[in-house]
Amino acid sequence: MKQEVTRTLLFSMLSVGIGSPFLYGYNLGIINAPQTVIGIWIRDIQCARLNATLSPDPNETAVWCVPLDEHGKENLFEKNYTLNIIWTLVAAIFCVGGTLAAFGSKKIIDLLGEYVKKFTMQH
Repeated sequence: MKQEVTRTLLFSMLSVGIGSPFLYGYNLGIINAPQTVIGIWIRDIQCARLNATLSPDPNETAVWCVPLDEHGKENLFEKNYTLNIIWTLVAAIFCVGGTLAAFGSKKIIDLLGEYVKKFTMQH
């Protein structure tokens, strides 16, 4: 039995080959859009934690609790090494989550497929 490459198969291969990396790259890039807002949120939480425990290190409190002007918000990650590490982990979770979802999607699709099959066969 000879099988040929059909137009549909070729279109599907090109769509997956070109479309998936584009969407992945777009979503990876868009995670940086709310970077400042999330960074300020993390900073506020850490400042509240330090004030609650009265940190003995004034430099640590200054990095987290100093009020920021517009220039300070733009350069939020430059002087705060810990905040930079936390943001790096937040952005990296996207990649890890995508990888886990790719490996786990077959099981979910199989389960949902069986459920849909049983549900539609009853009616």
